[in-house]
Formats: sequence, structure tokens, C-alpha cells
Amino acid sequence: METNTFDFTIRFKGSRYYMTDVSLELEQRHWHNKGWAKKEPVSMMAQLMTVSLDESRDVKLFPLVKGSEMRWDMVGSIELPARIEGVHIIAELKGGWDFIQLELMDVTSSSQGHSQNALTCDKRSHLTIRWKICEVPQDPTVNEKDHSSWLISLGNYHIQCFDLTHNLSNIPPAVRALQRAVDLTPADHPDLANRLHNLGHALTLLFEHKEGSLSDIASAIEAYHRAISLTPDGHPRLRELFNELGSASLYRFQHSGDLAHIADAVAGHQRAVDLTPASEKSLPGVLHNLGNSLQFRFQRTGNSSDIYRATEAHQKAVNIAPLGFVGLPLLLENLGNSYIYRFKRTNNVSDINAAVAVHQRAAELSSPHRAGLFGSFGYLGNSLLYRFQHLGNPSDLEQAVAAHAQAVELTPSGHGGLSAWLCNLSSSLQARFEHFGNLDDISKAISANQKAVKITPDKHALLPIYLKNLGESLMRRFEHMGNLSDIDGAIILQQRAVGLIPHDHTAYAGLRSSLGNSFLVRFNRTGKLSDIDAAILAQQEAVQLTSSSDPSLYCTLSSLGVSLRRRFESSGNSLDIDEAVAAHQRAHHLMPIGHHDLPGVLYNYGSSLLRRFKHTKNIPDILKALEAHQKAVELASTELPSLPNFKTSLGHSFSSRGEFTGNRDDLATGMGHYKSAATCGFGSPLLRMKAAQCWIQSSCNLGLESPQILAACDTAIGLISEVAGLEQTVRCRHAQLQELTGLSDNISGLGCILGRTDKALEWLEQGRCLVWAQLSLLRTPLDDLRTHNIELAQQFMHVSRQLDIASSRPDVSWGERSIVAQISVENEAQLHFKLSKEWKELLDIIRSTVPGLKNFLRPSPCSILLQNLPDGPIVLFSTHPDRCDALALIRGLDEPFHIQLPEFSRHQADIYCKDLKIHLQQNDLRMRGGEQETELDRGLGPHRERGAPRRVLAGLWKKVVKPILDALEFSKIDLSSGVTPPRIWWCPTGPLSFLPLHAAGRYGEGRSESTLDYVVSSYTPSVTSLTDRVKNDRPIAAHLSGLFLTSQPDTPGYTRIPGTTAEVNLILEHAIERKVRAMKLNGSDVTVEEALNHMENFSCIHLACHASQKAEEPLQSSFLFHSGSLDLATIIRKDLKNADLAFLSACQTSTGEEKLAEEAVHLAAGMLAAGYRRVVATMWAIKDKHAPGVAQDFYSYLLSHQETGTGFDGSQSAFALHHAIQRLRQKIGDSDESLLTWIPYVHYGL
Repeated sequence: METNTFDFTIRFKGSRYYMTDVSLELEQRHWHNKGWAKKEPVSMMAQLMTVSLDESRDVKLFPLVKGSEMRWDMVGSIELPARIEGVHIIAELKGGWDFIQLELMDVTSSSQGHSQNALTCDKRSHLTIRWKICEVPQDPTVNEKDHSSWLISLGNYHIQCFDLTHNLSNIPPAVRALQRAVDLTPADHPDLANRLHNLGHALTLLFEHKEGSLSDIASAIEAYHRAISLTPDGHPRLRELFNELGSASLYRFQHSGDLAHIADAVAGHQRAVDLTPASEKSLPGVLHNLGNSLQFRFQRTGNSSDIYRATEAHQKAVNIAPLGFVGLPLLLENLGNSYIYRFKRTNNVSDINAAVAVHQRAAELSSPHRAGLFGSFGYLGNSLLYRFQHLGNPSDLEQAVAAHAQAVELTPSGHGGLSAWLCNLSSSLQARFEHFGNLDDISKAISANQKAVKITPDKHALLPIYLKNLGESLMRRFEHMGNLSDIDGAIILQQRAVGLIPHDHTAYAGLRSSLGNSFLVRFNRTGKLSDIDAAILAQQEAVQLTSSSDPSLYCTLSSLGVSLRRRFESSGNSLDIDEAVAAHQRAHHLMPIGHHDLPGVLYNYGSSLLRRFKHTKNIPDILKALEAHQKAVELASTELPSLPNFKTSLGHSFSSRGEFTGNRDDLATGMGHYKSAATCGFGSPLLRMKAAQCWIQSSCNLGLESPQILAACDTAIGLISEVAGLEQTVRCRHAQLQELTGLSDNISGLGCILGRTDKALEWLEQGRCLVWAQLSLLRTPLDDLRTHNIELAQQFMHVSRQLDIASSRPDVSWGERSIVAQISVENEAQLHFKLSKEWKELLDIIRSTVPGLKNFLRPSPCSILLQNLPDGPIVLFSTHPDRCDALALIRGLDEPFHIQLPEFSRHQADIYCKDLKIHLQQNDLRMRGGEQETELDRGLGPHRERGAPRRVLAGLWKKVVKPILDALEFSKIDLSSGVTPPRIWWCPTGPLSFLPLHAAGRYGEGRSESTLDYVVSSYTPSVTSLTDRVKNDRPIAAHLSGLFLTSQPDTPGYTRIPGTTAEVNLILEHAIERKVRAMKLNGSDVTVEEALNHMENFSCIHLACHASQKAEEPLQSSFLFHSGSLDLATIIRKDLKNADLAFLSACQTSTGEEKLAEEAVHLAAGMLAAGYRRVVATMWAIKDKHAPGVAQDFYSYLLSHQETGTGFDGSQSAFALHHAIQRLRQKIGDSDESLLTWIPYVHYGL
């Protein structure tokens, strides 16, 4: 974007002046056949630059802030020093505008204001500049005879400069001069009281505007008290002193929260009012200050008489203010605030309407150059937000956000009120998030709250409120995105807030209630009973501390009812559910008619009644539940993010009554509400997903012939990618997906039952390995797009890369970072969200505008999935609790080949997993065994229970693998025949992902039979990850073909594994013999960075080392080197286009996470995602004793099946591993110990 400038030249004569209240109005006009058209706003102006016309050529920059659609206001004042001819002013504008030259004459002739107009040379723009001139006397000269008097003059000079220019740098020297003057003034000096008055005023300014310490305001108060004691009764100055004393005491209260300080403020202001005659012009301001003190005391104590007195004082101040009174906007602002606080106590709609009207009038009357203009916008935002929260009008909410944003923008950095405006902006953004569900709003709300906390002193009275609000924002985001660090952080912040505030403070109950809500939300995710107990304890205390006349009591009661219901669902204690219903009844009774929160209160009430009905079968409960849920849906806004939840609960009520009475109409109606909730298109994806699951279940209950089943299943599967969207980190996505474990298995099983194997395949593929698939989407080749639109392709590729990096950022616990670090992390989160939004917008553009790319990056249908199959079947599994199906994808068939496995089920798979896991734990098979191994049993530990692996392998053979091999007509291959077995790819889901299908068989004395006798097994995380490799298979660049090897036998902090050195040495010898390009670096000879570079320069790698697998953050899983860790995120960012084979001679590199069985969160899948076409990995610990032999046999086979000197080709790696394992079996046999030695080796990919 171009940056152009506008020129002004100001010339003047005389002494020192300041240009203040500078504003620019710039409008665009278009010529039509009838003349100039109406004015239109233009692009954003940036800043003013001033250049003095004397020899110094001094240059200064002044920022511009937008005051209206066509006006920009300059921040600060322009000093026009004496003895210079003038100053040259340049206005910078972002946009395509020409230069404007303007001469301004006689700028200092008046202080009332100046303006002048100019046109651009092309007549497209109309410019007006406005300003005022303030004359400031020269620095006082020193009077040798009375140094204190000179100091007083100097201090007052600086105060005058501040009053005229609002330059904060004038305040500290004013305080120093006035303090020194008072110190030098004798106790009997007649002007001491006046000097103390001036000092108190300066110290108050320092505290208010320069973030002074509490000692500054205490000193100010002491100065006022001394001045009062020296001032005789009846003196006019006395009322000023009491007024300023009250204001200083109020400032101190705002930072200390001490009730004695607010009592002093009220007393001082009341005394000032009593002393001020009715005819005195200052009376409106004095009444205004009294109203403020009473208002603050009401906030602290909740005493209703204070807020009524405050409103009365503020109203009287407005009523008696003279016509044209410049302080009227401020009086109106605080009158409006009193109406707000009275509304919060009475819930009288007329009060909040009056607040909005008064604040709107204050904003309209405020000059754009008024120093406190930010207050007009901020208070207007407050009143609009409160009215929205009561009446639910979205236009109020939008105006509140805009007003609060303007208040923050206009508030100078370092101003004491900035933290409050940031907090209020956060509140309006959070309210908008709760109403519309836009994640950008909650992220900005958190950021604003963090900034408020950062700039607020530790002992500030409002800090607990800011901490509470920040905690609530984090809790709301957790409810939507499921990142546990958010809810943990919320609880930490709210516990700190509770600890900082006195128990008798009116806000204490609200803080306890908010803390209880966060404990409840965390319980809903973790199920920890200590959390739900803590929630109930906090909410019960909040109810007890809240007056029965407090309008907010309904909210705390409703939350308490939810917590009691949730504890009942865990404990079954009927007392809890009865108390829950009673709390909801009371909350409903207290709700004001027409309140915006009424649908939520009704929803919670109905849910507790429904839960009690399921427990007691009491018919009145289900009838009341239906009534409450129906009313909640009727009253809720059609765009409310909670509406899907309300509709789902209404579906529960109808379905429960239908199940109890046998009424199919109720069941059908319930199904309709589930469908409506699942397909509404807004609200939390997880809530809509739960509705979709209920839709599926209710459709099945109505009969398998129901036409709703397929649509319900399609909806549920489609929502998975929304639940774990690209705007979330990888860890956060995995946390969300834990809630959906087994979903794709269950749904695909329905497809098999219905005879729709095509849908079963699509659902399985879309519901598994989602995160790896998303990573692949961000790296998709854009050749087709480039042929149509190169610029769009480059833009999409750039955003994809940035989003890829943002997604892999680690989540850090709140307890591990400072507020500065938290702000930095939140800024990264906002950038992440922005990139995600931009990526989706570009994707929509591509699909809607580029020919032939309507389905660009959409999930593949069955017909596409069956293309580019490898030379061998891919076998997928769908495991139900009571059944199992296999789908074989075979080249040449136009639909999946369905194989029923009637003797197997998910339940059986869970048993096998548990048995095998216990056996592995007993034998300590966690990491590659090293020097602690005995000669015969290295790394395994004492062998315990025998037979568990054999039982598991035999069961898998009989119930799963052998039926599949028979159905596919595979025959047993005689090992001695030299015939190469055919290949097969296993694509297991759920608990089958943790079972060794490649080694299933009957082992023992006599005739053994296993998978290895029939086929060469490989695994694939998904069908697409394999078929994409087949489709895009291309030769490795000749200059990169080769093998990089490293061993790490002495990684600090881990068991020594000396066998790794022998392992890589043997491999290197084979490679050299075959004239293969190879490099070997051991231990500290190679750094992590060097290893990464070698991975780019060699197509194949062999890593003989320890590995660390992190299921919660798989991209942080790493290979452990002597010099540090090489994590997956770093490898993946390299985008290794010439990667071929990765042999991971480490432990558990293909071990997944049980809670994420469908996601293949292991190093092997990660290396495939990084670009490797094939990976050799391990399911559990391997023995350092045998690993070198396996590697030697593997590479011997691989190198012998390619021509010497032709590079290094890993395409035969599956056969090479099969060969190496068979050789190991021949050496060690098939004892229990031997089985655990060779079974862990697995092959992934092509």
C-alpha cells in the first residue's frame, strides 16, 4: 500500500505557544455529470510529522487516532518554541492520494480555535485542519531572596503546562519543585496552607496519571490534612481542600480496597458539598465527586442507600450545571454509571434504559478533543452491554464492542483507567462470543484481559475482578476448544482472585461462584470427584453470601443446581438430584421476566428434572422437563451458540417419554430435535456432534430401515474435522478427539450392517488419523491450481505453511509462564486463528472459482479411495462392542470386499490388549535394553507369567487373520521353496491398532502356523496415506540417494546401548561393499542440527538410539541424541521430498495411545507424514543383543536385491524385514521370550 503525505506550513511570531486539539478532516468526492457527488470517507490516516524551520530542523512524529468516519485527531500537542519562524507539518495517509499544499496564517492570533480548508490538485479530496493555540509563559526566573517562592512558581508553571498540553512529563518536576518549596517554608508562613494545597494537587496528579506509588497518594492526603488544619473556618479554600481530599482518598481506596479509605472519601466530599453555596459554579463538580464516592462504596459494601444517594447527587449535579458547562459530559457519564449500578441491584429496565440514554448524550456532547473522551465511549459501552445481557438485543452488543474498543484506543498508555477499559472490552467481546460463537472474539477477550492484569498493580482493589474475568474467558474457550491448559489456568487465576479480596466484599460471592463454575467445567472433562465437590462447596458459599434481593442470585443457584446434578450422575445420591431441582426451581422463580438468560435457566431446570425422572420414573418430572425444554428453545435467539444444546435436551425429553410410554411419535419427535441440533450450522461442533450421535441412535431405535441413518452418520463424520479444527494446536485437537474415540468404528459398523460397504469405507477413512490427514492437506501439491491461477496457488501455499507451523506450537501450562509470556502465547493463538480463517476463505475461493476444483481437498468418496491401490490388498477393520467386520480393498474391484468376523468384537480386542499390556509391563519392555541386561535376558527383566502372548496371538489367528487370509484365498508358502510371499497391508482401528496382526498364529511344539507363512505384512495409518504414495511415486534424485546412519549409545540420562555402535558399523560395511553412498556418525560426533541436514541430503536414514514418544503432543515425540532431541515437528517442517526409507532402531516407535486409537499417534506415522515412503519401527522394546543381527540381515537382503552402484533403494524393505525376522526366528525359536523379541518389528508404508 502506498503512503502519501499532506503538507501544511504554519508561520508565527512571538514567544512559546502550543498547538492543541489538532484534527484533520479528509473527504473524497467524485465528479458526476451534474457536479461533485456527496462526500465519502477515505482510508486511514497514519500520523503527523513536524519539522521546525530554524537551523535545527527538529523532526517530531505525532500519532493520529480515528475520531469519526472522516476525522482523525492528533495525540498530544505541538510545541511552537520562541524565536523560530514556524513549523512545517506533514500529514501521512495510507491510500492512493495526492499531495496537498496549505498555508495557514496568523495561527497565534486567538486561542478560541482555527481552521482552514484546502483542495487537492486533482480536486478529489477536501481537507480541513483545525487547531487551538495555548500560550505558556516562559520559565520563571530565580529570585535570590525567596528561593521557595521561585520553586512554587516553577511547580505551578509545570502544572499549567500539563493543564494546557496534557504532557505527562510535566508532573514529576512539578512535584519535586512544590515538595522542596514546602520543605523550605517556615511553619508560620502565611502561604503554607496554599503551598500544601498545591503540593497535594500535584501528588494526586502524579498518582493518577503517572502510575505513582501508594506513598504518593498518602503524601497527598497528608498535605491536604495539613492544609485544612491551617485554614480558618469560612475560608473559600476550605471547600476546595475537602473536595480534593475526598478525591485523593477515593484514588487510594481504588488501589487499596480499604473501607476506611472510601469512608474518608465520602466524608471529604460530603463536607465539600455542605460548604459550597448553591450559587457557586463549582457545586456541580463537587456533587459529582460525592456521587462517585458513594458509588464506589456501594460497589464495596452493597449498601443500597449508597447507590440511591449517588444517583441523587449525580442527577442534581446535571440539573444545576449551567448552559454550555464544559464538564457536562463527565457529569452525565457518572450519572449513567449510577443508573447502571442501581439497575444491577433492582433489575428495573427503566434504569438501564436511562443509563444508555444518559451515556449516549454524554458521547454526543463530548468534544473530539476532550481529554477524557475515552470515558464517554467506555461508559456507553458498559450500559449497552448490561442492556444486552438483560434484553438480548444483538445491536446493543455490537455497539458495546465498538464503544469499548474506541475507549481503549483513545486512552493514553500509562493512564490509570486503561486497565478498566481493557477489562470492559474483554467483557463485551466475551459476550459476543457467547452469543455468536466466533472464536476470534474469545481470543481477543483473553488478550485484552491479560493486558489489563499486566498493567494493574498487585495491590490494586480491582485486580481480583480482572483475574476473575480472565479466568472466565479461559473457561469459555475451554468449553469450545477443550484445551486443558485453559481450564487449569482459569482455576489458578480465580483462586488467586478469591485470595486477594476480603470476604465481606460484595464481589466475593461472585468470585466464589465463578471459581465453582470452573471446577464444574473441569469435572465435565476429567471426571475427578474432587473437582465437583470443590464446585459445589464454592457455589453453596456464594449462595449463602448473596442477598435474596440480589438480582444475580438466580445465576449462582442455577450453576449450583448443575453441579449437584452432575455429582448425582457420578454418585447416584438421590439427595443431590433433589437439591439440584430445588435450586433450579428457586433460580427460575427469581428470574426477571424477559431476561436474556431465561432460556439457559430453563434448560438447566429441565435437564435436572429429566435426570430425576430417569431415576424415579415420576411422570410429573418428565412433563415439567418437557415444558422447560420447549420454553427454552422457543425463547432462545435463533443464532445462540447454546441453541443446539437446548434442542438436544428437548430431544432427550421427548425420547425419554417415548421410551417410557412406548409412544413412537415421541421417539420420532425426539429424533427430529436431534437432527435439528446436529445440522443447525452454528454453535460448538462438539455439542452438534453429540446431537448427531443421538440422532444416529434414535434412528436405529426406530428401525434399521429408517432413511435417517445414513444422513445422521454422514453428519456425525463430517463434524469430526470441525471438532478438531485447524484453528487448534495439535495437542488441543487430540484432546478433543479423545471425546470421540470409537465413533468411526461404530458408524462404519452400521454401514456394514446396512450393506453399504462404500459408506463404511468412507466413514472409516474420514474418522481416523485426522490430524495426520490435516497435516497432509497443508502440504498438498498444487499443480492443478497453478495451471489456472499461479498467484492464488502461491498465496494458498504460503498460508498453508504458516498454518502448519502455528499448529505445531506446543501448549504450555499456565503455571509455567509469567503474564508477559501468557500475552505472547495468546498473540500466537490469535495469529493461528487468523491464519486458519484465511486458509478456509482461500479454500472457498478455490472451490467456487477455479474450474475443475469444486471438490478440492474434500474427503475422497469410495470410488476415489479404490484408485491407486498397491499390488496387494489393504485390510481395514470396523470393530463394534459385539461384532467385527473387515473390508479388503483390492486392485480391480469397484467396491470393498466385505469379510465378516463373527467370533471377534471390540470387547475381545480390549481383553487381548489388556493381557498383552500387562505381560509387557511385567517384563519391563519400555525402552531398548542395554548394559543392565543379563547375558541371556537383556532388557526383559525377570520373566513372569507365561502363555499370555501365545493366547493373544492364537486368538487373533483363529478369529481375525486366518478368516481374512482364507477369504482372500491366500495359501501358505513353504519357506524352503524360495517363493516370495504376496504383500498385505493392515489398517486396524481401535484396540486392534495395538495388536500384532503381522505375527498372529499358533506357536508351540509340533506344527506352527502364522501370518508370516502366508504374506509379507505392512501397516498403514490410513488408506489415503498409502494410495497417495502409490499415485505420486517418483524416482529419488540420484545425487540424494544414499544412507545416513547414526548410533547414540551414550545418551545422557538414558541406559547405555552399546549394541547400536556395532549395528551401524555392520550396516556401513555392507553399504561400502555395494558401493552405496553412505555416511555414519556416532554419539557426540553429530549434533541434532547436523543430523537434520543429513536427512535432507540422504534419501534413507537408520537411527539406532533411544526415542521418546509423547502421545499428548505427537509432534514433540523425538529421537534422543547425545547433543539433544530431534523432534517430529522439526523433521516435518523440512518437507523431505526425496525421503525414502527410515529404519527406526529404537523402542516403541509404532506404539500409539489407547485414548487416541484412531489417530496413530506414534513416531512411525509421523515419519510417514514427514515424507518417508516406508518406515521400519517397533511396537515395544527391542533387545540390544539381537537388534544388530536384525539390521544386518535386513540391509543384506535389501542391498542384494539391487544393482551395485545404483544408489540406495528402499522399495524392497517390507520383504527385507520379513526375511530378517524369519532369520531371527530360525536362530532363537518361538518360545515366549523369543516371541517378545521378534514380534515388535513392523513395517509401515509402501
